[in-house]
Amino acid sequence: MILDNFGLGWKLKFEQLIQFTLDTVKDSKTVSISRYKGLLNVIFEGVDKPSQYILDSISTQIKRDSALICETCGAHGVRKKDLTLLPEVKCLCWKCYALEIDSRESHNTRKDYPEV
Repeated sequence: MILDNFGLGWKLKFEQLIQFTLDTVKDSKTVSISRYKGLLNVIFEGVDKPSQYILDSISTQIKRDSALICETCGAHGVRKKDLTLLPEVKCLCWKCYALEIDSRESHNTRKDYPEV
């Protein structure tokens, strides 16, 4: 629902927390949910300063936690930046990183070189 544009790892870890936050903090809503430099960036909007402070604190904690969780599988991950192989920075474990790179390399290889 909320994190459909992201991998299963982040979805399993953070979707319930985001939904619980929206249900608990009165009249709160999400302004945006995006990946920013390999982190899950959730921006909430509250109705007053105290609720906005709580929402900002939760948003910061989600961002920090997402830096250590593989977006794809939920295992311990590290932000990966390889401009030649990954179009954007992602937080991945080594296994998912290898699979991602392998799928991109084989896809690029098939495109670049015709079969003989």
